[in-house]
Amino acid sequence: MQLTVRLHRAVEAQHLEDFVQHVQIKAGDIIFVPAGTLHAINGGIMLFEIQETSDLTYRVYDYGRIDQSTGKMRTLHLDKALDVMRMTPSLNPRREPLPLDRGDSRSLLVACSHFALERWRLRSRKIHTTRSDSLDVLTVLQGEGMLTTGESQMRLERGDSVVLPANIGRSCIEPTTPMIEVLRSYVPDLERDIYAPLRRQGFSETYILQMFGMD
Repeated sequence: MQLTVRLHRAVEAQHLEDFVQHVQIKAGDIIFVPAGTLHAINGGIMLFEIQETSDLTYRVYDYGRIDQSTGKMRTLHLDKALDVMRMTPSLNPRREPLPLDRGDSRSLLVACSHFALERWRLRSRKIHTTRSDSLDVLTVLQGEGMLTTGESQMRLERGDSVVLPANIGRSCIEPTTPMIEVLRSYVPDLERDIYAPLRRQGFSETYILQMFGMD
């Protein structure tokens, strides 16, 4: 039986869960979900999600839930989703942090041509300069600090997110606790921002292309 037919029947019978890969997670795990991958997030999970720019979502399955405002099940978009869906599951969707400098202060968590996510663990001031081809989003995971851009200053606390426009140029983060842990999201130039730094840290070309050569 064709896979698309089996998926249709599983949705109708309300047991699509039998056809998906289940990934057990713990705090701090990094999961990469390529575009076109059927995915869902279980209850009780707090996550930081970064994705390519898109206003389109296809609902494939809704667990038989009823929309309280209409008393009906929400509309599904299974056929449209099947046109673009990846049918092969990732053997290992987890990503391990990779050092981008000699210390533990800057690590790459995940990257593709559409986005990259870094983790900064700062114990002293960090000067950062935005590039003309991407804005930066900084999100505080732990600790506190001060962000200075030009003549402006902003206090950073856990859970805060700040957008640094591409043309803002130089900024400074100064920890006011022993350490501040920050996520940096941006659109990378893969050669400049990902491949070259990893080569400098001793990672092989084969490994780099295996991890980041395809979206």
